[in-house]
Amino acid sequence: MIIETIVSTLDSHGETNLSPVGAIVRPDSWERFEFRLFPESQTLANLLETREGVLHLTDDAMLFARAIADQWDGLPPMESSDRVQARRLSGVSAAHEFRVTQTEQNGQRIFLQCETVATHHGTGFRGFNRARYAIVEAAILVSRLGILPDEEIHRHLDPLGIIVKKTGGPDELAAWQLLAERFSREASR
Repeated sequence: MIIETIVSTLDSHGETNLSPVGAIVRPDSWERFEFRLFPESQTLANLLETREGVLHLTDDAMLFARAIADQWDGLPPMESSDRVQARRLSGVSAAHEFRVTQTEQNGQRIFLQCETVATHHGTGFRGFNRARYAIVEAAILVSRLGILPDEEIHRHLDPLGIIVKKTGGPDELAAWQLLAERFSREASR
């Protein structure tokens, strides 16, 4: 099963990178999981260098939108981790500090096997309404700019925008705006 997460890593200068990443996990355990990352990903570069990070479970759709749109007014609140150097987000449902145990290239992607070394239980999962689900789906689509044809992304974004406008609150509408602006800015470059 793929769970959409936010991953924090450190680059070679100690700067934090936050990125949405789908984690392949067994439904009954977070002890081990897998990432399948594209070679040009900053998250991949950081994980290949440091071999550690923090995986965050959250229902905050704005985190996904800000990470994809690279629109931060300073990073969100973070705190020190127990067993890895990467910092962890405050106020998330859960955080799993992890180490990369194995890497393998498979076609266009690099597969990273990871092992959890510390778990932090946070706010508990409040759930997704339809707008939050739509924001996460839109973030995934916008992250595929340059990989998928712009027309295909646009065709899938339109119905998601309707869902956000019908069922979202101010935070979801603001997250949608960030993603729409990134798409408009980078489509057909």
